[in-house]
Amino acid sequence: MDIESVLWIFMLFSGEESSEYEPIVEMSMVEIEKMLLPDADTEDVRLNYLCAALANYRYHQVMCSREHSAVTFAGKMRKSENDISISYAEKLFRDYMKMCGDLLKPVDFVFLSFSKGDDVSNA
Repeated sequence: MDIESVLWIFMLFSGEESSEYEPIVEMSMVEIEKMLLPDADTEDVRLNYLCAALANYRYHQVMCSREHSAVTFAGKMRKSENDISISYAEKLFRDYMKMCGDLLKPVDFVFLSFSKGDDVSNA
């Protein structure tokens, strides 16, 4: 993973050109490093996009926490632009998680049990 590439991709995703958000990018890179399989190729270009997508999602979380939902004249809450953008940022991150699935540790586990019909006793 290359910090300069991740910063550039983050700028592409978020529209922010400020280096003010570099700590969010660095934190995202550390998060992704912890998710990698031991034998994963850290130079895989897909990881740069995954880190930037996570940084973009974290950025939108920060922006949403700064602003409050607007209230209409009738007193109903309306969705703000940030509420919608965080949803799209999450979808983008999930897409890149799927794309990098072969490099990441499994996140979800499903436990199944099978038995033959004759093995079950009716007590």
